Amino acid sequence: MGFVLAKCTNCGANLEVNPKLDAAICPYCNSAYIVEKAINNYSIGSINANVVNIYGNVSNDFVIRAGVLEEYNGTADDITIPDTVRKLSINAFKGMMGITRVVLPGTISEIPDEAFAGCPNLKEVVISPGIERIGRSAFSDCPELFYINISDSVREIGDRCFADCTSLYYVTLPSGLSKIGNYLFTRCSGLPEIDIPDNVVSIGNSAFCGCSKLRRVGIPKGLISIDSYAFDKCENLKRISMHIPSSCNKIGKNALPEE
Repeated sequence: MGFVLAKCTNCGANLEVNPKLDAAICPYCNSAYIVEKAINNYSIGSINANVVNIYGNVSNDFVIRAGVLEEYNGTADDITIPDTVRKLSINAFKGMMGITRVVLPGTISEIPDEAFAGCPNLKEVVISPGIERIGRSAFSDCPELFYINISDSVREIGDRCFADCTSLYYVTLPSGLSKIGNYLFTRCSGLPEIDIPDNVVSIGNSAFCGCSKLRRVGIPKGLISIDSYAFDKCENLKRISMHIPSSCNKIGKNALPEE
């Protein structure tokens, strides 16, 4: 007998399975499933074979296909993304007006580029352990974002990630971060202080440019380079208070505040 159509009982992915097997592993979510149940899951008449696994506090809030959260249709302002999600679609939340808080599960490995960019009322983001990368401009242009605690599992944060988050007041960066990207916090005019993790060796171009309320920056002892305009237009930051280490052998144009 040949392969037959089935649907993963965990993530809802469409599959072709050998009906002679008792169990198999889904190639999309890497979960084990009972073959007979997966075949029955595909055959249920009330379920569209192209769309299943819809989760949320309100029916049809989250549209999830093969572990990918493709769309959010809900009206809640405080959102906890289900831990059945393995990946976020780039456009699932971008530019959404209503959301104020989001909890991201550790089942996703990365937050894609521009994932929450331009969400005008987003105030708080919880990044759970397990997430390893935050993409470019992922939270840029979120003028109400106030608080973000980034898990130590994150190893990379893309350029412009928090650019123009003018209300950002409190942020903790992961200990394993090795660089501060270009324009990472540019024009975060509400940020009063920040501690840069010990493993960071470089601070990118215009990383904190325009952070007009910034008064204190914890600089790591092993820092090697500060690119141009990194702390430009930081009127309340004094160079003498930054304690630039002797290991820093590259300082770009207008990288530091005035004496």
